[in-house]
Amino acid sequence: MEEQINSVIMKSTLLLLIAFFIVSQSYSQNSSKFCKATSNSNFKKVERDVKRKICKLKKGVNLSAIKSEINYTQTFDSLLLWFKSYDCVKDVMWDKCQEKILIYPGSSIIGVIFRTNSGEVEKCFTVQLGTTGQINIFGWHPKISKSKNKLVYKQMRECSGFVKEQQRLCLQK
Repeated sequence: MEEQINSVIMKSTLLLLIAFFIVSQSYSQNSSKFCKATSNSNFKKVERDVKRKICKLKKGVNLSAIKSEINYTQTFDSLLLWFKSYDCVKDVMWDKCQEKILIYPGSSIIGVIFRTNSGEVEKCFTVQLGTTGQINIFGWHPKISKSKNKLVYKQMRECSGFVKEQQRLCLQK
């Protein structure tokens, strides 16, 4: 009887350890895939992950009862923390201290310095702050929906020196 109880306890402990190992590995795979793509300079995969993350964090914070006053500072700060959570990211900064003209929809840029096998690469991700509700059909721009206050990923490009310049601008203010 006592041997059966010990056997059951051993089996349940073993199953618990296996389940813990599988769950911990499934959470760390995303990080390893992101950094593996970065180290191999496969930035199309990195861009796809950034698009997904921006799509998840597309809402801003209402500052008042007026829906047009949306603040995206917390959203961009959480994007920066997400980037910094990866070992392959050396530094990241967004253009919060840069002066911009007030047009709708505006845009912001997130600059990231990646560690790759061939050295450091700096990429910038352009994010549009809001939509106009218009689409482009061969040059014709019909307005098919109302304007929406959400983040929309636009493009990724190379930009050397962006992060250092933004840090310098923030230190001046």
